[in-house]
Parts: sequence; C-alpha cells; structure tokens
Amino acid sequence: MFCTGYDQFVALLVARALDALGYVATTPHAPITGGPDLHYEGPGDDILVLRIGNDGVVELSRDGHALLVVVPLPHPLTADGSAGTLHAFVDDLDRARPHTGPPRVVVYPGTRSELKGLPPRLRARADSVGNDLPGGPGIGLLPATPTEIDGVERMTRALQWARVTSDAAGYPPRIRCPADLLGELTATGAGWLRAADERHLAMDRPPTPVELSTVATRVAAWRGRRVPPGRRKEHKASADALTAELHTATALLDRLAHCPVCGLRLGDPRGLHARTGTFTATCRNCRSEWGTRSCGHCGTEYPVIETTSQRSAQGHPVATSGLGNEPLAVPCWQATATGTYICPNCGRCGGWGGRPGRDCHRCADPDERN
Repeated sequence: MFCTGYDQFVALLVARALDALGYVATTPHAPITGGPDLHYEGPGDDILVLRIGNDGVVELSRDGHALLVVVPLPHPLTADGSAGTLHAFVDDLDRARPHTGPPRVVVYPGTRSELKGLPPRLRARADSVGNDLPGGPGIGLLPATPTEIDGVERMTRALQWARVTSDAAGYPPRIRCPADLLGELTATGAGWLRAADERHLAMDRPPTPVELSTVATRVAAWRGRRVPPGRRKEHKASADALTAELHTATALLDRLAHCPVCGLRLGDPRGLHARTGTFTATCRNCRSEWGTRSCGHCGTEYPVIETTSQRSAQGHPVATSGLGNEPLAVPCWQATATGTYICPNCGRCGGWGGRPGRDCHRCADPDERN
C-alpha cells in the first residue's frame, strides 16, 4: 500500500513542479498511474507531455523526445542514521549511470534532518539532480516526503534543469542552408543570423517578427526560382527544410528568452546577448541573470542562473543546503571563489586547477565521500 501511495505522491510532485514553473494543464485528467498522457503549456508556448507508467515511473517529454525520467523508490535510504547503506546504494547507482538519454532522478522518502546527519559529500550526493557529481553526469537522487515542502523544491529544480539544459545544449541553433542562399540571408539577418560554415546558419538571438518575416520572404522567393527540371524537387525540399528549421530554432530561442525564475519574456530579443558559443540575459522584472558558461576544463557549455538573493548572499552553501528550486548548474560548495559552478559534464568547478587561489578539495578528491 505504501509503495502505491508513494508512486502517486511522486507523480503529484512532478505535477506541482510544473505548476511552480508556470505550466498549465491543457487536458482535464488527473496524474494517475497508467493513466492517459497529460499535456502542459508553459512559458514560450512550451508544450510538455507527462506520462505515468504502470510501474510508477514518470516521464516528461517535448516534441516526442524525453526530457526527464522520474523513478519512485519507496525505501528510506537515510532513515537508519547510518551512511553505510546509502554508500552502497550510491555506488551501485553510479556504476549504472547512463551515458546517453534524458536526465534521470530517483525519488526516495527522506527528511531534512536525516540529510543533516550525513557527511557533506554524501549529503550532496543524496540530494542531487545528477548534474553536480564529481565523475560527471549520473542518476539524480532526491529525498521527498509529504510532510516537508522541500520535495516540491527539489523536483522543481530537477525539472528546471531538464527543460533548460535541453535548449541550452542546442545554443546557438544551426540551420541547414543552400550555399547560394547563405550570403543573402546573413546579410538580411545581420545581428541575429550568421553563417556558421559553408552550409549552415547560426541564430544568436530570437528574431523580431519583422526580422523573421523578412528572412521568410527571401526563402520563399528563393524557393520560387526557376531551376532545371531535375532539381526542382530537391530545390523545394531544401527550402521547406530551411523554413521548418528556422521556426524550430526560433521556438528554442524564444524559450531561452524567458526568465527561468519568474517566467517573464525579455522585452527586447536583443537582450539575449551572444558571446562565443554562449549567451547571457537579465530579467527586467526580478533582475535574475541567466545564460550559459563554458567549462575551463572540458569546454562544455552549460546553463546557469544567478538570482539577486544569490548575489547578495554571504559565504557558500554547505553541500546542497539552501539551493531551493532556482539553480541550474550547481554552485560548488567547497570552492574558495564565489560564482563558481560545477560543470555537469566533467564534474569539476571553476575553482579547480591545482594553482594557488584555484584549489577545490571537492574536485581534487572526487572519490572521497566524507
């Protein structure tokens, strides 16, 4: 009975996390095990589909691609006050870490007080969406009980990471473009559309409606050009593919142009500032800053949020305490410098480097859990 009840509780946590991020259900069904798919619409006209399998596993997807898999585990891993059982479980979990596919999190009944009794490293591992592990990305582990609101915050953080990192990984979006149209479109889309190589365009920010219409008109004119009969089908197919990819890229950038904290869209798309392979933006409402950073160790670009509360806070978090539901990449809890994040790909932070002033004990001893 507890197992079935906990499965339903975890499904409701996911639904509550969607609500916290501004998503509204567009189908009149309750989130029940084995029930019909539920559709949600959120900021940037983002459509997510929630599916709950007969085994209680919850999957969130977008455009037919899984974004997040949530696995309920009705076993109190931290309840006995001993780190031994949790050590063994974590070791098995990390050996089974998937190298591809969407983020996965295991949700188990655990409390705030139980976490506090663990060593810092193990405490961090027992409350992780899987993007701050010393060995690189892995399966997340989140405590949640009906008696504490922390579970909603943790699930919201997991969903926040899954949906934003999916888009951030595609920044800047690339669009296939015929070579004889490339120069014309880059000239027309100056400031937001550029040549990535001889056959691809790159979009650095969302276009305004007028900018998008101008480029669409040029593509339509190119599609209507006279070409030899043997090339007509290929010619039109290339134009249609370009148009479809242009709209897909615009939708991705429009989602990234919404503040991950309060959901407000940038008033001017030019507020999304492109840098070399990364971007940054600031919300005019809550003053949160978000964007992507490049890891100095492995070169991976990953998304971050800096809120006004983070920038005004003194000191550093202790393991995962106080994260709430806002972070994307996780601030390193042992680095000596502020604004230092853990790379979700290699597991090292910006404070690692083996040089004076750039030493992080967490990164230097990734296998130590005490």
